[in-house]
Amino acid sequence: MNNPRTNRSRIAVIALAAPLALLVDARDLGAELGEPSVETLRSLVEDYAHAVETNNRELALRYVHPRSPQRSEIDATLRDQLASYLERARTSDLEPSRLPDGTISAKVGQEIVRVSGMKFTRGTRRSIYHFRELGGSWLIWGIEEVSFL
Repeated sequence: MNNPRTNRSRIAVIALAAPLALLVDARDLGAELGEPSVETLRSLVEDYAHAVETNNRELALRYVHPRSPQRSEIDATLRDQLASYLERARTSDLEPSRLPDGTISAKVGQEIVRVSGMKFTRGTRRSIYHFRELGGSWLIWGIEEVSFL
């Protein structure tokens, strides 16, 4: 027959173990959701580049974090660029790393074709993209062009 003391002990163990198990599962789930995959970051860079390619400044700015301190600088650069030349960029490599402030930094290599009038220029560009989360999605926080060859 069941001992009432043993039953209470089992209930107490279950009552303590269940929330702990949920916390561990939630923490693991949060880590997966909080850390974007390389494919997610690559897609964000390529979607931004496609918006530039199609000469759509408003769409390009949708991929930029609304609270980014570089947002107005990125907007001004886009205005100048889209008024001067067309550009197609294809991402060749992307190496992300997490920064202590919660952002993700990624070294990005892109193959570029620029069209200015009747002149085509081909080259490669190395940039550092910074990403920050907003409402479960990752957006561009800033872009630093390192080199254009």
